[in-house]
Amino acid sequence: PISFMGRPAMTGDAVARLALRYGCALIPAYSERLDGCRFRVTIEPPWTPEDTGDRDADVRSALERVNRTMEAWIKRTPGQWLWLHNRWPKDETKA
Repeated sequence: PISFMGRPAMTGDAVARLALRYGCALIPAYSERLDGCRFRVTIEPPWTPEDTGDRDADVRSALERVNRTMEAWIKRTPGQWLWLHNRWPKDETKA
């Protein structure tokens, strides 16, 4: 689990592991519904996760940045947020 909206949240690590393994940049992007069938897609500057050689710490650091980025988007336009799976475990003591 990685902090998301102030709580430990289940966070898939594939994006961070793949970026670190292959030295790839991550490109943050999101879409907003404007009205009807009109959308705006925003693509933010790419960033590359830091590779210090401590893979677990580097994955965690990258995922923390990903979650902070998503938090900022959600706080900016909360009505646009739709999450289809449960990121928060029922028993947070197990997270």
